[in-house]
Amino acid sequence: MARVKSYDKLPINTGIVLDLPHREGVGVKTFDISRSKINMDFVAAPAWTPLASRLKALTYDGLNDYLECPAADSVALNFTSEDFTLLAWCYVDLAATTSDMIMCQSEVDVCGWEFYAYHDTLSINLRCNQLGSRTGIGAAGCYAKGEWFLAGVTRKGNTGQFYVNGLPVTTLGTLLDPVSAAGGQRLLIGRQWTDSNHWKGMMRHHRAWVRDIGAGAMASIWAAEHAAHGV
Repeated sequence: MARVKSYDKLPINTGIVLDLPHREGVGVKTFDISRSKINMDFVAAPAWTPLASRLKALTYDGLNDYLECPAADSVALNFTSEDFTLLAWCYVDLAATTSDMIMCQSEVDVCGWEFYAYHDTLSINLRCNQLGSRTGIGAAGCYAKGEWFLAGVTRKGNTGQFYVNGLPVTTLGTLLDPVSAAGGQRLLIGRQWTDSNHWKGMMRHHRAWVRDIGAGAMASIWAAEHAAHGV
């Protein structure tokens, strides 16, 4: 019998600093299985939701529920000059409007990064904040409400590439290095630092790497996971 490689030995997990598979299904915390141990606390009760495949997702009401991890515990995501990758399974409620946050590592609007969906143009976006200014990239018309999609973005230097359902999509814009605040910045899932842009719909399995994982890895993750999400 072939030996199964351990989690840390799998090539896809090289440089992974966040992995939230939502295995719990109950309770008010979801646990990071990467070495970073960036465990997320529930705020205002997002609801555990079983999928037909028996995977667990979280439903967010778009009003006030989200996940958070304090700045001191999520410093591994304070990306500045590093390349990085962000990835999450997303489901946008048909009634969702304007923009909703997938995840962000920020505390004030002058530092950190924000990964979000803008429903008016069905776009996914990454914004990096730099002490009063910001740069961002986006990809429009790349998802549909009312169905699961895998949203990913890679940042390499001042360029970035979005992926939807394992495939690259047209990406516009340039990026500068996000600034890390002296007082730290916390990880938020499902809302922005301003207590706005609350997600309306479902999300699961947020991941982050301190490298550009590339198109091949994106395609492999989609191939391995899409059937369990009914797409």
